[in-house]
Amino acid sequence: MISLQDLFILILFVAALAIGWLLGSRERKKTERANGSEPVYFAGLNYLLKEETHEAIDSLVSVLEHGTDSMDAHLVLAHMLRRRGDVERAIQIHQKLLANPALTPVEINRINLELARDYTSVGLYDRAESLLLKELESEAGDKKASFEYLLEIYQETKEWARAIEVSERIIGRSGTFWRNLWPRPKYLERRLKQSVAHFHCELAVEKLASAEVRAAKKHLKRALSVDSQSVRANLQLAQLFMDGREYQAALKCLDVVRAQDAALFPEALPLIVTCYKQLSDEKGLFDYLTKAMLELPSSAVAILLAQIITDQDGVDAGIRFFVNERDVRSLRELEPLLTLMAQDGDAAISCVHEAVSALFQRSHSYRCDNCGFAGESLHWQCPSCKEWGAIKPSFELDAALKTTTSELQA
Repeated sequence: MISLQDLFILILFVAALAIGWLLGSRERKKTERANGSEPVYFAGLNYLLKEETHEAIDSLVSVLEHGTDSMDAHLVLAHMLRRRGDVERAIQIHQKLLANPALTPVEINRINLELARDYTSVGLYDRAESLLLKELESEAGDKKASFEYLLEIYQETKEWARAIEVSERIIGRSGTFWRNLWPRPKYLERRLKQSVAHFHCELAVEKLASAEVRAAKKHLKRALSVDSQSVRANLQLAQLFMDGREYQAALKCLDVVRAQDAALFPEALPLIVTCYKQLSDEKGLFDYLTKAMLELPSSAVAILLAQIITDQDGVDAGIRFFVNERDVRSLRELEPLLTLMAQDGDAAISCVHEAVSALFQRSHSYRCDNCGFAGESLHWQCPSCKEWGAIKPSFELDAALKTTTSELQA
């Protein structure tokens, strides 16, 4: 069965071809009929209606070979051939189009983008890179599309250093790249800096894998110099300090996260708990969380405080804390509160507790703000839309808090 996407692409192709014919001269139509292209064209339509995709494509290729000069038709057909896996024929179509001396710079850019996709589909990343770098230096064409696709290639091949090099070159450029862009350049530049910071974080991970700790720290500090709001860089840097038993230095990094992104602050809480425990400073932890609760009320922090109060002063004190806490109200606080209340054996409360627990077990902990992807783990790059830094906790209390409470009980 033909997929809806393939059917839509085929319909677009036929429409582009039909428009090309309508705009052509009457004489050309006579020539095409004489050459036998019209029956082939209708044969292609017949295959399309029968949902015989490969036969439809082959028939429509024959129409192009009989002389239509519609660039759109050629591009759509090449796209279908590439999707079918016939990349060699797609490349031939694109190279044939590029041989036309009458092409405008915008048309050349459009064809080169498609040719670059041909190359990457068969793993010829160096050829695709060469084409896209050339397009970035040209005076016309869609530089934004060329650049974004080039970054896709570097990310696919994990060439983080090359991605940083090209990105920083673009960030420092004030000429044609930023002209007539949407979204507005300031927003695009902000996104670009966020991406570069993540590239440095990826390099830090690679350096750590080969035990190059100093090099890893250098990349993380570079990430923060490019994007001072990089939560990931501070979390990774804190973990490096903790590995070296520099817990005070780690706490400084983790405290910055609270100001950088309140939604991601729960990710720092397990590390904060570990640092204070390693320093044997339980009072310091309580004071820090109390201060954090006053400055930035959070269900995640409230639940941690309730855990500490319960451990120190008993279940009733923990329940009173939840009941009297007026700065934050969320469903996430209901589960630990019911856990405490259910300890007296009340069957009704136990029933409600089980229902609420089941509700949270079915919910996703993280969601992408860009495409809606949902999962149980924090990905710095969305697996679905590939956007960096778009995934955030779905609820104020996220999966990280499960680890934190385990740390407290250890």
